[in-house]
Amino acid sequence: SYARRLARRDPTLGRTVASTCLASMVVGALLALLVAPNATQIIDTVFGTQYRGAAGALAALSIAAVPGFGVYPLASLLAASHQQGSIVVRSLIQIALNGLANLWLVPIIGITGAGIAMVLTTTAGFLLHGTLVYRTLKMEGKSLG
Repeated sequence: SYARRLARRDPTLGRTVASTCLASMVVGALLALLVAPNATQIIDTVFGTQYRGAAGALAALSIAAVPGFGVYPLASLLAASHQQGSIVVRSLIQIALNGLANLWLVPIIGITGAGIAMVLTTTAGFLLHGTLVYRTLKMEGKSLG
């Protein structure tokens, strides 16, 4: 676990976090590759053709899985580093950004705007968490690459 490796001052922790993050994002990318091109067929099959307009949102949400999955290993390391408060602050920033992006994009693009807003805000959340993890590992003297 990250907590044990932090306690042992494992010098390879940075690479481990990067590898785990990359693996998680690959899973998200595979999900996006399966869902995004087939969004219309999925919507038609599950909800019926009357909801076909939501296919763009489903495609965008599947793309949001890429940075969304990447956040989980970062948040786990931050929790192991006793930085739960930082996780909450960054999550609140992400929620605020999502609200603003939705207010901006949904009136212009419709429901697909909500999906695009999610892609933008999950990417911002990944970058916010990644920056803190980088600084945390750097302060701890861990190998970052």
